[in-house]
Amino acid sequence: MNCAVHNQTQAVAYCRTCGKALCEECKRDVTGAIYCEPCIAARLQGAPAGTTAGAVPPSPMAGAPNAPNPTIAGLLGFVPGVGAMYNGQFVKAFAHVLIFVMLIIAASNISGVFGVLIAFFVFYMAFEAYKTAEAKRHGLPAPDPLGLDRMFGLQETNIHSTGVPPTVNTGAAYPPVPPPSGSGPHFIRPISGETIAGFGAGASGQTNDGINIAAPAGTPVHAAESGTVIYTGNELAAFGNLVLIRHAGGWVTAYGHLAKIDVAKGSTVVQGQPIGTVGQTGSAPAPQLHFEIRQGAKPVDPAPFLSGKG
Repeated sequence: MNCAVHNQTQAVAYCRTCGKALCEECKRDVTGAIYCEPCIAARLQGAPAGTTAGAVPPSPMAGAPNAPNPTIAGLLGFVPGVGAMYNGQFVKAFAHVLIFVMLIIAASNISGVFGVLIAFFVFYMAFEAYKTAEAKRHGLPAPDPLGLDRMFGLQETNIHSTGVPPTVNTGAAYPPVPPPSGSGPHFIRPISGETIAGFGAGASGQTNDGINIAAPAGTPVHAAESGTVIYTGNELAAFGNLVLIRHAGGWVTAYGHLAKIDVAKGSTVVQGQPIGTVGQTGSAPAPQLHFEIRQGAKPVDPAPFLSGKG
């Protein structure tokens, strides 16, 4: 199965919200839950992907709405090819039927030992159909123990995906964004402290879309640049209390794990203004700030943009 965005790249996961097939480049891991970039941006802005900002987002822990039912998939899996078809894996379904027919021919003309392999393969198809549906429901990579996806599934598309990234509202309903404090994006460090988690893939294999800065609980967090507050809340549970600020040029900064929030949605802030305090909310194991810079919906490494201290 291939990525819904990069059609020539093999998918490794599914978005937990929309069910879209994602490659390694497109998937976004939020403490074990997989999302696509548009869905995570829409949730951060307080609206489901493809809707207007300000609507109440669904729970971030909800499964993909179009994901197959694991129990039904497992039962259908006893019929060669049907379980895979139910999961939207049409090429794999053809492969299952082909292998099943070949095993029957081998059992009839070569050796009865192949009859044992037929029984094994029937139970394997049912088990794989169940686990694949379960993985899609939870936004995880589909299992492929026999390598059939890699062998036969290179040109598959995801039946549960439109293949077109949803449109994300970038906050047109909000007041005009104040001009940046200098020419081009110029962000200051929101707090002083040690960077304990950098941008990108970490040793655990999870991808960090920003940086994490350690600081004592209650430390004031400052706006990295002038802008308009487009989100305050804790709907994205892993980030705890979260603030998003939209800046000129389509830039957005995110501030997570806050103990308290001192700004309101729709208000304007200036660079260096306190917006909240460092906390340990969400999945933070210790007091820290999770900080992101995004160009539109795409996260970028904050390090080259930051100067000074908060």
